[in-house]
Amino acid sequence: MTIVISAAGSLGCHGQMNVTSPAATDFVKYERIPVSYFNGLPSIDIPLYTLDYKDLHLPIHLSYYASGIQLNQYPTCVGLGWNLSAGGCITRVVNGIPDETCAKDVKDQIGTYIGPNPGYYYFSKAMDNDDWASEQSLINYIDLSNNTHINYDLQPDEFVINAYGVSGSVYFYRDKNDNVKTKVKSNNGESFRVETPVINI
Repeated sequence: MTIVISAAGSLGCHGQMNVTSPAATDFVKYERIPVSYFNGLPSIDIPLYTLDYKDLHLPIHLSYYASGIQLNQYPTCVGLGWNLSAGGCITRVVNGIPDETCAKDVKDQIGTYIGPNPGYYYFSKAMDNDDWASEQSLINYIDLSNNTHINYDLQPDEFVINAYGVSGSVYFYRDKNDNVKTKVKSNNGESFRVETPVINI
């Protein structure tokens, strides 16, 4: 603020300066960078190019995941914590053994095998019963024929989805009626649906 005293002795003020505190100034960044209300992370995104072909609009952009750098995290081709988004991808995380592992796969690996299919895709229906934790059900997980132990896969493989603003995961299982079902989890609050695939054996 500038104070001017005239010859007549009157006092005049020109132009008020708006000086905010450091704490108030720091809030400006949150207005310019949107923050997700779902997980509290800022949406740091740098658009690079948009590929337009007929009805297809494919934005290509850099995004930064600001949850912190992990100990064993490796940088991508665009830098540590940064990701180049050009469409999207579905990544499979195998838990235990692949879900579709069948008896022939085990026989090819160890030479001999007589038993049911150990993959989660085949055996998950046993986990859909109300008595799945009973002693008899746990005994059924072990094949007592020929004194061999079958390591059933009790963990479903996770398919991580990151495409066109959808971020989440899905896994497949069989219910007690032997129908293939899906379980979907969203990471950013967006809802999506996965149609059950048709698998020919």
